[in-house]
Amino acid sequence: MEDSGRQEELRELKERLFGGPDHYREHPWEWEQVETTIAETVTNPCIHEYHELGGGRGKRFLKKVIRKLIRFYVVPMVEEQNKRNVEQAEAIKKLAHLICENQSSLQAENRRLRRELQWTRSRLPEYSHTLQREKLRVIQMLPALAFGDGIGNDTVALKGALQEAGYETEIYADYIDDRLPAGTARPIEEYREQPDDLVLYHLSTGSEWNYRLAELRCRKGVIYHNVTPPHFFAGTHPEPWKDCCQGVEAVAFLADKVDFGLADSDFNRQDLIRAGYPQPLETLPILIAFEDFEKEPDPAVLKRYQGDGYTNLIFTGRVFPHKKQEDIITAFYYYKKHYNPKSRLFLVGAHGGGGDAYFARLQEYVRALELEADVIFTGHTRFPEILAYYRLAHVFVSMTEHEGFCIPLVEAMYFGIPIVAYDCSAVGETLGGSGLLLSDKSPDQVAEAIHRLVSDPELRKRIVDGEKKRLQDFSHEKIKARFLDFLERVLEGDKT
Repeated sequence: MEDSGRQEELRELKERLFGGPDHYREHPWEWEQVETTIAETVTNPCIHEYHELGGGRGKRFLKKVIRKLIRFYVVPMVEEQNKRNVEQAEAIKKLAHLICENQSSLQAENRRLRRELQWTRSRLPEYSHTLQREKLRVIQMLPALAFGDGIGNDTVALKGALQEAGYETEIYADYIDDRLPAGTARPIEEYREQPDDLVLYHLSTGSEWNYRLAELRCRKGVIYHNVTPPHFFAGTHPEPWKDCCQGVEAVAFLADKVDFGLADSDFNRQDLIRAGYPQPLETLPILIAFEDFEKEPDPAVLKRYQGDGYTNLIFTGRVFPHKKQEDIITAFYYYKKHYNPKSRLFLVGAHGGGGDAYFARLQEYVRALELEADVIFTGHTRFPEILAYYRLAHVFVSMTEHEGFCIPLVEAMYFGIPIVAYDCSAVGETLGGSGLLLSDKSPDQVAEAIHRLVSDPELRKRIVDGEKKRLQDFSHEKIKARFLDFLERVLEGDKT
């Protein structure tokens, strides 16, 4: 296919713009480094034997005098210091091991005390979970309620489910997008705690409310949407990097300060387990309002691209480094060059414009590949426009390297678009055996997978049928029922 010279040229260009394969990997500090340093301190002496004296009689005499001075005054001090260094190194080693052992036992003791506390609370009359609904408020909190955002949509959908079930409920957010309908949420500073409140906190990023949540005395739990590892943003997005660093810290901080936890996926649930959450944790996929997808698509977008004979590939998601839009562009380049010159790529999602270093690199990469006419960055997109792009798409392509759930995969299922996706984080779990899941994102293999889905009607039908079957697991009524059942068990004190 591609000659080796051109392949090497593309590889070097991509590494220059986005970093090599190890660019985003973290390099954790290892205990073995300490043990090596201690071993060197213990075994390597600082005093070496003297060589036989040489030179004339005068020089030899002076050297003997100096050597005796060193032997009787300097060497004892150095040997004493070496001895102390060895003793201190051994003490540090023992102390480090002791800390590790104590930390493990303290964590175990903490879990035991938490279980005893939960057992005691469940038997206190004043802490009974058999509250009447008219006395109970279910409060959702989150740092930011953004228009069109997946977490925001989930929050609003859960509010609707709670209202339909007869609960008094409200959303409080630190930031509320002014494009949302009036009354959707209230400023978080207006929240006044009541003893019978049940607070559901959406945890996904850094915020002072991650810590203020711990001060609430009512029952509270987290709905964990995952925090993107900060290293993806290092060097390109300082604010998201800071938010994610704070978010990671908050996940650990809240481990013993909430009463229960929900996670969008088992991938996210395992994240909480690794962070030391002792509470029972359950998995609940995001509640998606599928009826919104039946609204009218934007006619201008349809008119611009519909019926021109092009094969349209699509990926939806904000232009961020962990979404790996550069890998999608590379695969599209191979597909267009070797299989289908009459094809285009829609990258649907907001970006930071001219001040966004990652977006600027993507644009430079597209120019270098001479794909300016066929790679469309939509920028921030209105919902009717998103619907139009989905209706135009022939294949959904995902090369993302971190997802806690990945709502666009479910959206693609709904619109009957066959999916090609790199198997990473929660992607495979969300697909649940549907789609075309790849363990290797080599651009030639991705391009071949796209070509097969476009050119093989039987394979395409089989993939789409599998996605429709998987879509049933995310039905609005099914997820709503699971959520309300979980809530009832929390209120009754049944956290098993």
